[in-house]
Amino acid sequence: MLAHGKEKIESIYTCAPLTKLSNEEKVGLQYIGGYVLHKLHTKHASKSSESEQAISILKAGKLEDQNAIECQKLTSSLNRGGLWAISKNAHWQSIFQRTEHYFRDATSKTNVQNIAFASIISRSVHDAEVVSAYNSMLSNSELKINSNVAKDVLHNIIQLYVKVRSFSFAKDIIQKHKIRLKQMKSKAVRKDISRASHEYD
Repeated sequence: MLAHGKEKIESIYTCAPLTKLSNEEKVGLQYIGGYVLHKLHTKHASKSSESEQAISILKAGKLEDQNAIECQKLTSSLNRGGLWAISKNAHWQSIFQRTEHYFRDATSKTNVQNIAFASIISRSVHDAEVVSAYNSMLSNSELKINSNVAKDVLHNIIQLYVKVRSFSFAKDIIQKHKIRLKQMKSKAVRKDISRASHEYD
């Protein structure tokens, strides 16, 4: 049993230099993080012992202070009751920032055809800083958390985060492609007009 930090999830990877995020990027990270925690919380609606333990972990990431919630502008402006503002607890911030770091590392190459989904999840789940942050949160849990539940919740948090980021990443690529095509068509039209103008002259 993983009760009050007596037993811990083990890490494999040492910490790599953290990707620096702009204030705008941090806001986006908070938005996705809150969505992930709320989505998983909804998934554990049953009253089983495992679900209660999972909910206990997930709720630790919810920001309850209404004044502080207002500071997370993107979440508060888009919220219709289906979003959570993420806790300012450094442990939660660390988990999502480390996962974002590995996602960006995997998608940093130009012309990315496939996202190394499993690799990103594995690197984040076993990252020393992520594991340390997660274990610290588990040690403060009001419930005794089974080690299998703890591992599953961490994996599910990171997995869903990477899924959401993969979707937004693909959407950005498609949008950029559309803009590029529009620019090329506009350029071609200007050339045709210019050519026609010269022929007329």
